[in-house]
Amino acid sequence: MKLDNSQQIMMDRRTLLLAMGGTLLTACGGPGQAAGFQLPIGVQLYSIRDIFSTDQYTVLQRLAEMGTRELEFAGLYRADPQSIKDTMDEHGMTAPACHFQLEQLESDLPAAIAETKTLGASYVVLPYVRLKRRQSMDDWRTVFRIMSTVADQLHDEGLKFAYHPHEFEFAEMDGEVPFDAMLAETREDRVLVEMDFYWMAVAGRAPEDVFDAHPGRVQLAHLKDYSADGSMANLGEGTLDFPDLIVKAQAAGLRHGFIERDDLPAPYYDGLQTSIDHLNSLRA
Repeated sequence: MKLDNSQQIMMDRRTLLLAMGGTLLTACGGPGQAAGFQLPIGVQLYSIRDIFSTDQYTVLQRLAEMGTRELEFAGLYRADPQSIKDTMDEHGMTAPACHFQLEQLESDLPAAIAETKTLGASYVVLPYVRLKRRQSMDDWRTVFRIMSTVADQLHDEGLKFAYHPHEFEFAEMDGEVPFDAMLAETREDRVLVEMDFYWMAVAGRAPEDVFDAHPGRVQLAHLKDYSADGSMANLGEGTLDFPDLIVKAQAAGLRHGFIERDDLPAPYYDGLQTSIDHLNSLRA
């Protein structure tokens, strides 16, 4: 079968990515195997929103003392972005990514861009699509168009866009799967994915399938475990094979992984420390 120009470009890009990945893996520990967890410890601050919302600076200091090196924000709770950036610098932390709701990206993208740049972040992440905005595949395609427009504008500003799926994006709707449609109908270099391993398990989708079909597209991840009863768990206390998932994700282009647990119980730091210790135990 003769390939047209776009298909040939896609083939050439995929071949290059796989070749680069193979070289990296060989250097790190042999074909198909990376040498354990390779990324800085990251935390999604939504996990500790109850305490972060009231005392941002004490929380940042405590996270740094626990070994956190990267942060993902889900709102600043009226804190000054520059003061937050100064505090991160003081404690040797960076913030690769920030979450913004769809409505804010639609109504005031310049403000989101300004906050992201002040914090020194590279990724603007859409974390959720509200139910009223996704009643049909036509609704989803409207969201896809918004994603693409936002992603193009972010690209012009030197930033990247990613979408964080939960489980509902994998449920068939009007004979289609919204997540698969998103990947097919948006540019792979503009609309990236922040994968959540827990929600992938809830949806019954194998992360490896996405890694294999879309190398380089999953650059961010939320790291939380899946209990036998289906609830969320600290890393290492659930059923997911994180040593294997981490290796495969890194090989496919994962750049930042953020510990997250939506229902993290108080005292919050104990659960975070459990997950931090588990990730550190996976280092080669």
